[in-house]
Amino acid sequence: MTIFRDSGPYSARNSSKGALIAEAGRVIEGLRSGLSLDEVRARALDGDLFSQRARATRKRIWALLHYRYLSRPDWVLSALQSAYGGGAHNQEFVSLLYLHYGLRDRLTYDFVTETLWDRWGNQQRSVVREDVLSLLDQASETQPQIQRWTESTHLRLAGSILTALRDFGVLEGRQKKTLIQPTLPLPTAEHLLRILTAEGLRGSEVLRDFSGGFSSVRKTMWPTFSVSLPRSDGFILSASAARWCWILPTNGVLSNDCPRLALEDWGGRGASPHSL
Repeated sequence: MTIFRDSGPYSARNSSKGALIAEAGRVIEGLRSGLSLDEVRARALDGDLFSQRARATRKRIWALLHYRYLSRPDWVLSALQSAYGGGAHNQEFVSLLYLHYGLRDRLTYDFVTETLWDRWGNQQRSVVREDVLSLLDQASETQPQIQRWTESTHLRLAGSILTALRDFGVLEGRQKKTLIQPTLPLPTAEHLLRILTAEGLRGSEVLRDFSGGFSSVRKTMWPTFSVSLPRSDGFILSASAARWCWILPTNGVLSNDCPRLALEDWGGRGASPHSL
């Protein structure tokens, strides 16, 4: 079993640099061209891939990208390279970057799956920096490291996370930010399902946050994107081109027919032996 989510204490790692979509695109483009990871790193630090003048800044950016994306299993990198074929700002590539950005930072993950999810459910669209600061204040009661951060760190962290979420398409607006529906392309849904199975979920377990919200003790990742799913029309979300997992919300009632999802059964798109 592979754990993709950051389960450690809240960190200030994302207090600067934001989403880094363009920089991530250049790294993935380098890998697509046939360069090794070490060769891409050397070019990034030397300034061939990153335009920032200071080497220390380029080194910091590389460390963030490596933590978010490059230290993941090979199939994650393969998915990113495939998605980049449509360009750095195509929806599939950006949605994958967003997914792993959230998974690799517990603070961001909790903010999206708790604060923003509750806002959407209550039809509250306005999002401000104080929303992140409030989450930090609540967490500081059990995470003493937060109390040791300076006020400036708190403010920069909150601002950077909101800016990143705007760049990823979860929020819009420069000064006043509004919650919008993030895009969930089918390949990203398939990618998310594979992450859930890699973490040990099986069958209908991977769908529980569609129907049960946060009733389960162990949250899954669907609230990261579920605000984009239609609730009234019949909707089919399928992995592997509608062949091995169907989700059919109709008239507000969710039903599903999912075979047992096992990572060892994964044979690529449309190749699962449990295909419907």
